[in-house]
Amino acid sequence: MGLSIYLLEGCNSDQCKREIARINKILEEEHLPTYNKPHTSQVEESDLPEIEWLYSTSEPLELLAAKFIENPNWIIPINRQDYYPISATSHKKIIQKGQSHIVCLPKISGYYVPVYFKSLLFHRSPLLGSSIAFRDELQCLAIKLNLDLGEYTPHFGALRAEREQELEKDAFGSEKWTLLCLYNLAVASIRYGSAIVFVG
Repeated sequence: MGLSIYLLEGCNSDQCKREIARINKILEEEHLPTYNKPHTSQVEESDLPEIEWLYSTSEPLELLAAKFIENPNWIIPINRQDYYPISATSHKKIIQKGQSHIVCLPKISGYYVPVYFKSLLFHRSPLLGSSIAFRDELQCLAIKLNLDLGEYTPHFGALRAEREQELEKDAFGSEKWTLLCLYNLAVASIRYGSAIVFVG
């Protein structure tokens, strides 16, 4: 099964207005700041990052993030064969607590909005997270992985060409590539005031 991840745009449409109203109703009920209309109209649609990948694509990164939550002092090994993923039981506990935007990445539907709150609204439908907290988590994980996030790059083809040689030599190159894509989506969400949309 596939997952599409993109920025909410075209917000003069009735559908987009309904989605924002739906999001804001949940935010208000949770006593959080509401989400304003995005200003993606300032940029060409082709300049907004988007991803389509399999559900399983992000799972290695999610497990890696969970490993650091389980043990903040854990040091990632140089060799892949020395890496032992987090147990399924511990992983499930972290998901149930909704304490990580990376580990709890939506697989069916959800939004990460440019409003700051630390824990996901995991009990709501649709699932709501904060793209600001998401970016912060990705930055912290990048430091632990010794990954240079570089400049904001919305075109993932250009990003792949720029970083491919580096990541191909890395034992955790696939996780780092996933992190780079999600980080640029989070940065775009904050820059343009637009929610990240997850559709499975």
